[in-house]
Amino acid sequence: MPCLLEPPKGSMLFTALAGVEDEEHEETVVIVDPYTSGRFLVEEFRRRRWPLVAVRSSLSIDEALLSTWNAAPFERTVVHHGDLAETITSLRNVGSIRAVIAGSEPGVALADELSAALGLRGNDPTGPRPRCRWDKYEMHERLSECGLRALRQRVCSSVEEAAAFAADVGTWPIVVKARTSNGFSGCVHLCGDREALDEA
Repeated sequence: MPCLLEPPKGSMLFTALAGVEDEEHEETVVIVDPYTSGRFLVEEFRRRRWPLVAVRSSLSIDEALLSTWNAAPFERTVVHHGDLAETITSLRNVGSIRAVIAGSEPGVALADELSAALGLRGNDPTGPRPRCRWDKYEMHERLSECGLRALRQRVCSSVEEAAAFAADVGTWPIVVKARTSNGFSGCVHLCGDREALDEA
């Protein structure tokens, strides 16, 4: 299974969306879940004068993410209700779409599905380990498959399982986090001892 370690020349996001910065663009860029650091993408696209549409993958999101939501830069907001075909129809009503990209981790899977369904450049949602783009466990498993250095890890469902893994590792600290967590969510814990592990 080939592993691409360096992106092909010309594949970088803003190379793919190249255009004269002071020109208005007729095509639209769709950003899925433009929360947290995704706001910097929004700012850059606005600077380059791309029309923007937001897709919200769910209205049930972490309060910390919700606090970063800003609808103002977008010409339209589409809410995904779990029906991919419905969301695609809503986007096609927008007009010509140049790209669909994820603005934050919760939107990665949906951005992949929308890009594929619309025939746009993106990650193949049916490719090897598609969850490796947002699932921390799958990320490191994929790194190992590609022959790259990866963290030693274990999926644990209880404190006892986590403690057993820590004992196997034999050194502290260890990191405890949910598989789909991020630093912004507050679900990442650096544990220096068993007491900290129990609290995490």
